[in-house]
Amino acid sequence: MRTRLRSVFFIISLSALLIVLISFDKRPRISDYVTSVNEMAEEMSALNLKAITPPIIYFDEERLFFDKKSNTFYYSVTEGSKSGLDPHILLSTTLPDARIMFSSLITEELIAGNTPVLLSIYNKTDYGIFFLKVTTLPMINIDCSGTIESTANSEMNFTIFDNGRTCERRLVESKGTIHTRGATSSLYPKSNYHISLKMDLPGGSLRNNNVSLLGMRQDDDWLLYAAYSDPEKIRNVFSQNLWYESCLTDNSYRKTTGTQYRYAELFLNGEYNGLYAVCPPIDEKMLELSGDLSKQVLYKYQYFIGDYPEKNENNTADGVVIKHPTPGEAPDSDGSYGKREYRLFFKYFDYLNSHRDDNELLAKGIDMDNAIDFQLFINLVQGVDQVRPDSVKNIYLALIKEKDGIKGLYCPWDLNLTWGNLWAGDIVHNMVGSYYLSAEENFELNCGYLPQMIKNDRAGLTKALSDKYAALRTGAWSDENILAMLDDYEKRIFDSGAYLREMERWPDATFEDPSLKLSSFKEYVFKRLEVCDRAYGFERERAHLAE
Repeated sequence: MRTRLRSVFFIISLSALLIVLISFDKRPRISDYVTSVNEMAEEMSALNLKAITPPIIYFDEERLFFDKKSNTFYYSVTEGSKSGLDPHILLSTTLPDARIMFSSLITEELIAGNTPVLLSIYNKTDYGIFFLKVTTLPMINIDCSGTIESTANSEMNFTIFDNGRTCERRLVESKGTIHTRGATSSLYPKSNYHISLKMDLPGGSLRNNNVSLLGMRQDDDWLLYAAYSDPEKIRNVFSQNLWYESCLTDNSYRKTTGTQYRYAELFLNGEYNGLYAVCPPIDEKMLELSGDLSKQVLYKYQYFIGDYPEKNENNTADGVVIKHPTPGEAPDSDGSYGKREYRLFFKYFDYLNSHRDDNELLAKGIDMDNAIDFQLFINLVQGVDQVRPDSVKNIYLALIKEKDGIKGLYCPWDLNLTWGNLWAGDIVHNMVGSYYLSAEENFELNCGYLPQMIKNDRAGLTKALSDKYAALRTGAWSDENILAMLDDYEKRIFDSGAYLREMERWPDATFEDPSLKLSSFKEYVFKRLEVCDRAYGFERERAHLAE
């Protein structure tokens, strides 16, 4: 009894104005309050429709998110929950002597179809109408004042509900800051975001709040990816996670060379904002780099032409930016930065360039497993925004100096233009052409010193590529594993109803026919695998693929 009283007291304390309507003792479910729409209309016909203050509703102790613009409650079904489709209800409202009524039970078909349930709060004289939508994805709410900009951080309050089967912490709440991010994506109405989580310290100051979100690593920095121009909302997530699950630590240092994504639905200032993918960034924390810029530096290729970087007038390299250490943390004697941060970069490429015809010496500066994986991976996914005939882009390069020299590690990034998608400018809607690139088209890394090694010893490196490809194709890149990944994404994107909600929220974004789900994408992926199988001489009986 004491436990029950404490539970009721907790709900009451949420607001002095709230009146608990449904006793916690009875533990009612949705099925106890379901009636048809016609019966609901008949029940309400003699009552007065009022603009009732939205109640607070809990399903199985989960507080529902509320979209004030559409007057809709959102419920995230916990994975594996026996009562998930018929949860226990706890409700509080300002309407005296109120009752609750639902127009339908929750079903898997209702969830996938994004079908709203009519929800009425009423008493003997008055009633209010709300809607209920149900998802199988986690949900995030961000509240912030003012406009979210790219040039300055805005303060925010952050909440995430994790509905994962094995999650250790269902609800995470934090203070923090937020800003928009992305170059091309800034042209779209749906923004990508960078959030930094903070926590209070005594005296009113803030510190970084490192937490795990959706089962990923502990961090205070997180990215929210919008996938506005991707028709199936899959390419960046699938590609990045494919690297994560297959090539992540395949290097001589066993360092982590990639991030991972998880899907969630975002509410911004109390309004539904659509389907997003959440990930921690690629940074020095992921790679466990030290702060000694003479030994470990993380660079990002924004647009790097050729094999050998030329020093510009500032003694830096055009198209290459420092990601760690933060530029300016260790300024030169004249107060500027650049020379010291780029010193390791030029020393590395001076070595490679001076030994470009000697594979044995080149291999001392190249982590061969990482480089071969990267060559195979970028070709498989058709990373047209990473490699060009004479340049590289959207790639992180971590340089690590040891006694015997400097080695570089590649980290793939920004993989939205993959699996047939191409930048098409003003020619097509939202500037990205879907399946503009044939599945027959190979797209290999042409710049850098692994291609140079292949030129020096084509037979030896061709065998090394073929052997590694065969190992990947019988493991993480097998038909069975890739199909399992895509089936899971199909369930999360489409069977959750999130894709249809995305179409409602952002009608001008790029979409596929939702009835097709991932069928076109799956077909393209397996055509790519067949093409790469031929290119690398891999032969095995094709797995039977479900339609």
